[in-house]
Amino acid sequence: MLVSIIIITLPKAHMNSLQLVATTTGLVVAVLMLELIGSSCWGENIFWEKGCGRDKATYSAKCGVKEELEKSVRDGTVLDVEEIAKRDGGEKGGVTGV
Repeated sequence: MLVSIIIITLPKAHMNSLQLVATTTGLVVAVLMLELIGSSCWGENIFWEKGCGRDKATYSAKCGVKEELEKSVRDGTVLDVEEIAKRDGGEKGGVTGV
């Protein structure tokens, strides 16, 4: 936010073109470096290692009708999905590893 305000108000500063290019380039490089450092993990080499384990969440569903579904597939019968949804009251899944 601050960088955008600085860039917007640069025309009011009485600088020559080389100073304007240097200022905007410096601001952009500073923001990019801050983003790169901010997205890395503590103690991680920010250039090539990706072993910090961030963004590795898994979803596991606890399905109470799994056996019933497998049996109906084996037997070739039709399940009433609406009846199962009313009976079980929805899913009971969760996100782990966060």
